[in-house]
Amino acid sequence: MKKLSRILLLCMLMQVLPACNGFLKPHKMPIQQGNVVTKDMLDKLKVGMKPSQVKYVLGTPLVVDTFDNNRWFYLYNLRMPNGDKLQQKLEIIFDDGERVEIYRPLLIDPKAVRKARAEKARAET
Repeated sequence: MKKLSRILLLCMLMQVLPACNGFLKPHKMPIQQGNVVTKDMLDKLKVGMKPSQVKYVLGTPLVVDTFDNNRWFYLYNLRMPNGDKLQQKLEIIFDDGERVEIYRPLLIDPKAVRKARAEKARAET
């Protein structure tokens, strides 16, 4: 009889145990890739700067167009543990060794990212 009750108890525990799966999750870190370009860095850029000066301010571009060396791309991706993604793309075009255009559809403010992380952490707890 004791053996049968132990087997039944073990079977019930095996059925209840998968319900605990939601509580045990591994810790995931935010994944950052690419060049972080802040507003302060962009404010330092001036029309007429040479490529070496732009590289000094922004760092080495992540991608230089294969067919046009006068087109630089600064890309940044941030993937949060909850699956949210932030993307930034900055394109700089040079004309005869001088910067002429900047395309920046989205800039990431590092303070805003930290604030969003803190708010999500508070919401999850």
